[in-house]
Amino acid sequence: MFRSRLPTSRPASPSATTVAGSLDRRVGGILVVLAVLGYFLGASYGINGPFYYGHYGYHGGSYATWARGTLRHHTLYPVNEPGFATPDPRTYYIHHPMLTHQLVTLTFALLGQHEWSVRVAAMIPSFASLLLVTGIAWRYLGPLAGGAAGLVFSFVPVNIWYEAHIDQGFPSIACLLAFFWFYLGWLRAPRWRLGLAALFFQMMAGNFEWSPYFAFPAIFVHVAWTAFRRRGRYLTFALLHPLTVVLPLGFHFWMVHRANLVPDIIAAYHNRAAMVRYPFFATAMANYAEVLFGPALELVMIGWLLVVVVNFAKGWGWPWGWRWRWRRPRVRTVELVGFTFAFTLIVYMHVFKSAVMTHAYRQLYGNVWAALAAAALVGAGQRWGRRLFRRRPRGMVPAGLGAGLGILVLISVLTLPTSWAGLLESRLHGGVPLWKTFNPDLRQTAFAARLEALTRPGDVLYFHTSFAWPPPHRMDWAFYYDRDQHRSATLRGLGFLTPAERSHALVILYPNTLGGDELRQFATLASHHPVWEVEDLAVLDLRTEGSRLEAFRIIAPTRAPSFSLPAWLEGPYPHPVLEADPKRAARLAALVKRR
Repeated sequence: MFRSRLPTSRPASPSATTVAGSLDRRVGGILVVLAVLGYFLGASYGINGPFYYGHYGYHGGSYATWARGTLRHHTLYPVNEPGFATPDPRTYYIHHPMLTHQLVTLTFALLGQHEWSVRVAAMIPSFASLLLVTGIAWRYLGPLAGGAAGLVFSFVPVNIWYEAHIDQGFPSIACLLAFFWFYLGWLRAPRWRLGLAALFFQMMAGNFEWSPYFAFPAIFVHVAWTAFRRRGRYLTFALLHPLTVVLPLGFHFWMVHRANLVPDIIAAYHNRAAMVRYPFFATAMANYAEVLFGPALELVMIGWLLVVVVNFAKGWGWPWGWRWRWRRPRVRTVELVGFTFAFTLIVYMHVFKSAVMTHAYRQLYGNVWAALAAAALVGAGQRWGRRLFRRRPRGMVPAGLGAGLGILVLISVLTLPTSWAGLLESRLHGGVPLWKTFNPDLRQTAFAARLEALTRPGDVLYFHTSFAWPPPHRMDWAFYYDRDQHRSATLRGLGFLTPAERSHALVILYPNTLGGDELRQFATLASHHPVWEVEDLAVLDLRTEGSRLEAFRIIAPTRAPSFSLPAWLEGPYPHPVLEADPKRAARLAALVKRR
């Protein structure tokens, strides 16, 4: 791919080559610094904000709950149930490989249990991916292309949306990139420390997410082809390579079988692989691509992939007749990296159409594809620029640098508006693209946070039947509802609690929806126990004797982007604040008196 080369009739002098390399490294280094700064600028927006409705909040609450389960119960299983009670195996969430939440376990252990700790856990693999894709491009495409890869990776819109979103995507991407870092080194020099490191990281990728299993065929074809051509240690490596799939997949299904959850994972597969009409699917993917990549990067990605495929085919003699020779295809080995990520994304999308339509962040694997495609184009521009000035040796270096930077600037100018719009929309809409209206439901966040502050481990939350979506249905609140729970409770049924159980019981309900016997029971209990209400959601505290009625409203204004550090870190939704609401307290008192 992009095989234009400098002419050999007038080679550059050693001093010119040294100057060119030094200038490339300086400019590439500047681009890497810009990439790192851009990454932290985007990832830190909203890092200290509350959890609220949407992908961000749901995953934040889920992974926090699973990490707490590991810390409290010393189990590798993701325990999908808040609280301190010994978990029921039926609550284990085994639809994905089980290592991702251990990143949150690590940050919780080191930094404490905060919303930002969950987001820091998400940033560890996303930042590692930035460094790895930059390092691969720098080593194999050149310093300028390496800096360009890092910079594009830092602002590709899909990363702006999800670089601080805890999910399986980035951990598996980082592991696959680490595999390629060592694998490409292994191809240069077959040292077993490189080969074993490559095998280890590909195996680890399969312990984080399913996408690496779709990457395996593309990688194995290259591994097998290399083993056929070179033999020796490469043949041994090829024989070991299938273990990178067999071991993590076998481990996961052993864990599933051990928990008697095989029917659950089969049902999850059928749900995610449900049939979707292709025109509808293609339209949805095109809409996602416009938001998550932007037209300019889409063009670069598709163009790069076509060139790689055509050059590979030309290496076999196509279109001039298939001449089956054992010859090297006309592509560079480093292009296997971008091709693998493109192949993985395309195949995954078509296998799990329903899942990808619901979860836009499943398109994350396009980020490496985009970054390396842009890097290849910048590198090609640099070579073309030098070629144009081959008769003017003094102008070759700046001409090549100018051409490469010109292409990078053009991509940046065309993509950055989409990235900025994505930064704002992603935080406003909880990581859900293309929603026209959005309600973060900060009332629930404020209510649950206050409840957590007023309770202690050992207390039990009884969710009344009037409360429609308790955790695990809404895991964004599970981060705050971190107490043992009972669901579908009735006020009459609570009369059968023992005194010891009542001393730890709190009831969550919507008083305005009660009627008949349940309303009378509420009024009776409220005349003997405290009740506090946030808007229309209330807690009846059976732990304490003595009637006390309190009501609050939330102050949670949506904030425009501000470069004040505290405001930037909180994002568009600051932590909601509660203030007393005398009118609502009066209405609550009137409701209690109507018994």
